[in-house]
Amino acid sequence: MSPESAKSTANQQCRTTTFSAQLPSIFPISELPPELFALVLQFSLPWIEPMEWIWKRDECIPYIRELYELRRVSTTWRDAIDGTSSLWMLVSSSWPRDVIDAALSRSAAAPLIVHHIPPPWDFTSASSDFIGLLSPHRSRWVAAILA
Repeated sequence: MSPESAKSTANQQCRTTTFSAQLPSIFPISELPPELFALVLQFSLPWIEPMEWIWKRDECIPYIRELYELRRVSTTWRDAIDGTSSLWMLVSSSWPRDVIDAALSRSAAAPLIVHHIPPPWDFTSASSDFIGLLSPHRSRWVAAILA
């Protein structure tokens, strides 16, 4: 390699490194302290007020759908959301089992709001499975909608 080629290659490497180091963060909001970032995320989600809910089975779906959408923004957002137990305090029987398991795990020791309105055709199995799944966490229940 000629000295001129070596110099050119070194300059390209320097420019590339310098350029990428100077790029602004794509999502500067994620540079906030974790507590503030979690608060911003909390306010961006549908409001959770169990006593004002109309007693419908799918009432909790918009919350979890939005939470999972926010998790897809970036790995930083996903990690922040997954590590903020208060964002996972709602648990609903209308969600798939893997989502319920994730919420219970990610909520850690945080209080739980339990929402269980079984489908009209279910008289025992899904109801007892859901309640059985949440029974070990009953000391954390702060509100429950059970129909």
